[in-house]
Amino acid sequence: MLSIVALDVAETPVGAHRRSLVGRLSLRKRLIGIAIVGQLFTMALSLAAVVGMQQMIDASGKATALSRARALFQDADLAHDALRGDTYRGVLAAKSEGVAGGAPRDRR
Repeated sequence: MLSIVALDVAETPVGAHRRSLVGRLSLRKRLIGIAIVGQLFTMALSLAAVVGMQQMIDASGKATALSRARALFQDADLAHDALRGDTYRGVLAAKSEGVAGGAPRDRR
């Protein structure tokens, strides 16, 4: 069975207020607490900045590597196109001279 205990307001002396934990601390302890909280906040922000900068550096490195890979791909593609063009030019020259099938063909 639950019992409810009622506080009698008449038992509390007039002028006696409940003070919070912070209200019971001296000014010196309050200031020290504020300084500690401020330092913790500053350290948390600094840590977030360092982590963010590290992520930016990593992303920049990846972007540089991708840019280099793209440039190398373009160079390889240009070299491939040049090689293919040279091959086609050789095949056409051979056909026009009649060299492609071995002996020259009789063109009748």
